[in-house]
Amino acid sequence: MSRSLSLLAAFFSLVGCTVGAVLLLFLLAPLDILKDAHLLSAFTAEQSQALPLTFLKLHALGYTVRMLLFGSYNILIGYLIVRSIFLPRILGALLAISGVCYQIDNFAAFLSRESSRCSAPKRNWDSTPQALTLIELFGLEFSVCKLDSVGNDG
Repeated sequence: MSRSLSLLAAFFSLVGCTVGAVLLLFLLAPLDILKDAHLLSAFTAEQSQALPLTFLKLHALGYTVRMLLFGSYNILIGYLIVRSIFLPRILGALLAISGVCYQIDNFAAFLSRESSRCSAPKRNWDSTPQALTLIELFGLEFSVCKLDSVGNDG
């Protein structure tokens, strides 16, 4: 196994979690801004509506960056699972494929910038990586149970 790839995957995971925590502030900011109506009296109606929308758009952009990090993490962990001897290689392959799907989806969203995560998704294949991740989780649970049963037989 590669220690440097494992550390890189852990780094992507840590940075992705940190970005996600910061992104929560971008979701709370519009609520806080709209809560204090007397502060918004200094702005026109369009300006007072544009400010919370700006925070929501920043959250959408940051979410895309977070999912790029998550896709990179999936690719690295998938590769490590394929190279491992104690997990089924198909799980690693599926995880790597889901990472590639995340990368393609989010690079397209990042480059087009028309894809707003605040509204309904415009792509029909947006849930493909999530479905693959669920399949992997069920497979991982099955393989762990299988390893436990093998260890209990002897």
